[in-house]
Amino acid sequence: MSAKAAGTVVMYGLKSCDTCRKAQAWLRQQGVEFDYRDVRADGLEADRLEQWLASDYAAQLINRRSTTWRQLTEADKSRAETGPVSLLQ
Repeated sequence: MSAKAAGTVVMYGLKSCDTCRKAQAWLRQQGVEFDYRDVRADGLEADRLEQWLASDYAAQLINRRSTTWRQLTEADKSRAETGPVSLLQ
C-alpha cells in the first residue's frame, strides 16, 4: 500500500489472494478509503517495483511458496535474484 497525495491509500494486491481480501475488508471496517490495484490485471511500473525491491520488505515481493513460483522454469526462478523487476512484471 502507498498513500496518495489526497490521503487515499493505494492498495496493490491480487484479486484471488485471501490475505488481500482480508486487508480490504479491514480497511473498509476502519473507514479507510482506498484505491485497489490488481497487480496481475493492472500491472506495475518498473520504478515502483524498484522502490519496493530497495525496501526492507523486498523478500516478500516474490512468494516462493506459490503455485505460480513452482511452475516457473529454473531459468525464471534465477531471475528472481538477477532481474526481479522483469520477472515480477
